[in-house]
Amino acid sequence: MKSRTAAAALLTLSLLLPLTACSNGAPGPDSTGPVKATEAQSSPQDLVVEVLRLRDEGKPEQAARYFISRDIKQAELDTMTEVDASVLCTSNRTDCTEASDNYSRYLNGKDCSSTTAEQAKEAGVEVSSSGRIAEVLGTRTTGHSCMFGVRQIGSNWWIVGS
Repeated sequence: MKSRTAAAALLTLSLLLPLTACSNGAPGPDSTGPVKATEAQSSPQDLVVEVLRLRDEGKPEQAARYFISRDIKQAELDTMTEVDASVLCTSNRTDCTEASDNYSRYLNGKDCSSTTAEQAKEAGVEVSSSGRIAEVLGTRTTGHSCMFGVRQIGSNWWIVGS
């Protein structure tokens, strides 16, 4: 009897798991509620290196968990103390496909296409005085500037729409 109960509980859990998260630990497309940040979001440099690493490994779509949709206005970003799953590019509630959107440009290789994660890690990332742009050092002089709009929300860093 115990094995049937355990099997039923395991089956129930396995059916619910896809509704709560993607296989990479990111919020699922229908998720809402506060998102637990990853270690990669502790600094702008770690964040930029992480999204470039994912692209280097051929998994750029997994970076959607770090991008806040451009649908979210600056005034709303200014008041956020935590990030809700419904505002990320993993959500089906947002549109991150517009050509000028940071996530779309990253995904299509238009932004930072000639910068690897290793180069970003070695060169470093500088945040603008406004705290809203993270740029890989040395990329501007090569003509292939690698930068993302960023925002610190709570103690974690996120890439913002455009």
